Amino acid sequence: MGIFDKLTGKNNKVSKDTKEKYLKLLSLFGECEGSSDAKYLTERMLEAPRDYYKKNKFLYDERGIKEDINTDDLVWISFVMILEECAVVSEIRKDCDLDFFLFSIDRIDNRDFFELREEKLDPDAKVTDWIKQLSNQRTDGDCIFAIIESESDSYVLFITDINTLKEIREIAIELNRDIKKFC
Repeated sequence: MGIFDKLTGKNNKVSKDTKEKYLKLLSLFGECEGSSDAKYLTERMLEAPRDYYKKNKFLYDERGIKEDINTDDLVWISFVMILEECAVVSEIRKDCDLDFFLFSIDRIDNRDFFELREEKLDPDAKVTDWIKQLSNQRTDGDCIFAIIESESDSYVLFITDINTLKEIREIAIELNRDIKKFC
């Protein structure tokens, strides 16, 4: 335990049970181009979340995340940041334009579940409208958009199937987090 942790009562440890939950959660997000990197980074972060924070402080500074954050929140935010960095999820501003939206979805649609063609979507619509339009392409339940709830001006989206989402939700609830179907 470092001097900062001793003074603030903030620890740099994650329980074995919590580590297992995060790694199970990561495995449920599925295989993608960045999943081996995500596993490596997640394991590293779970070993010492405050050390991981210090080594990557500039990433946290960009998001306004300060060192005095509690460890549970730090681990969750770090996990989501790793998923985004490795293209497992995509963070999309609620007011983004259609080009950025399509780019962001294409990053996480590694199995080409959706037909991402600009001319099929209204450029003056909102993210929620575009998600609904894309979701209407799929009625089989094999592919849905899900969201990691956050208190920000962005959506953190990923693509999964309804059964996997149920498993992801259960673990997220155990971690006091909210993940659900987008719309």
